[in-house]
Amino acid sequence: MINLHIPVNSLGFGLFSLAYYKIFTETGTDVRVCPINEVPRGSVDGLLEDLEIDKDKFYNSIGEPNKDDTTVTIWHPHEIARLQTARTIGYTHFEIDDLSLDAAKQIMKLDNIVVCYQDAVNVIRSSYAKYAAEASLADTKITTVHLIEGPCVPLMLKKPINTLKEVRELALSLSKGQTIFGSSGKWEVRKNHPMIIDSIDALKLPITLVALWNNVFTGGLAEPIQYLTNHGWQIDQQFTLRGGLGYVFKNKHGAHVILVPPIERYRDVLSLYRTFDVYLAISSGEGWDMPLAECIGLGVTAIISKNTAHNVYIQASSSWDISPFVIPCERVLAYDGRWFKGEGCWFKPKENIFMTKLAIMHTSKHDSHMRGPNFTSTLDLCKKEKLAARFKEVFDGLPDNAVTT
Repeated sequence: MINLHIPVNSLGFGLFSLAYYKIFTETGTDVRVCPINEVPRGSVDGLLEDLEIDKDKFYNSIGEPNKDDTTVTIWHPHEIARLQTARTIGYTHFEIDDLSLDAAKQIMKLDNIVVCYQDAVNVIRSSYAKYAAEASLADTKITTVHLIEGPCVPLMLKKPINTLKEVRELALSLSKGQTIFGSSGKWEVRKNHPMIIDSIDALKLPITLVALWNNVFTGGLAEPIQYLTNHGWQIDQQFTLRGGLGYVFKNKHGAHVILVPPIERYRDVLSLYRTFDVYLAISSGEGWDMPLAECIGLGVTAIISKNTAHNVYIQASSSWDISPFVIPCERVLAYDGRWFKGEGCWFKPKENIFMTKLAIMHTSKHDSHMRGPNFTSTLDLCKKEKLAARFKEVFDGLPDNAVTT
């Protein structure tokens, strides 16, 4: 039996965590779910249904942790050791190239930590060395670090998905046969959503972008609406979707941004991704980037920023030459005034190169050399049997399958 200490929701961490609940339970591991947030019975029925998770079994597995069992926590690094039992394993990611002292102290309370690409191992190693030199962690044990490469989440795309026809029809009517670009994730500077808008503006091309940018922490669509309005975009039309209100913004060059309202069902999110011809994955720092894994699993081409986890796992997962789609980056201070305040650095994509690729792909919808392959078969790292086998190595603590800080 393991205690699975996780958030349960439809956001990135929540979906990632439920994917691992599914991996463990379907490969013979008994799981006790210890939610980080409150999960009343019936509150996530739709999400469990979309992920094909037995609802009764899931709700019945929720309970208090057994202190004598192993705990696997999937959460942010600065709180990764919040629940400790006989053995504690943390699974996290890093969006900057350094750790705060608080995050380093949390990691050093773990018996094992799992990360998904080599640079994350380097972050732990360099941060521990820095704080040990300052005597902050001099007497702290060294955590064993396990590298499980890849996005590490099974792509649950067994059935054709076409539940949001109205958004696709709207995008097709606005794009007039040209490429439909897509972007997803909560609105924030780290993901370079403002850069996307600025680049479209600067190109003076009638580009169409479908954006799922709602932010559950800061008021839904309020921030992208304000940014677009402040930069001269105007509301061209409104539409309703699943009871929510969406907006189409237009600039003076005929470009459109379709702001999709919050979507609760996972199947609807995947349906939206099928609308995209090209997904814009240009974050300055990314540890997993599940939307990119899901998009390429659906056969969507992507423009990808370098020096992030998603660039690494795509390169490792396919023989396809992704170099024409990768944006080089420069190392800059990680600062957005809210979540990141200069404690480390991230890698910002070069805007001029991004704009060049955006302009080329705008008119290249039907050019075969600009299309990526369907990755569903090539992202073999996402198979739940492989992930379960790798995690068994972590559970067993085999020294030849681990590296240390």
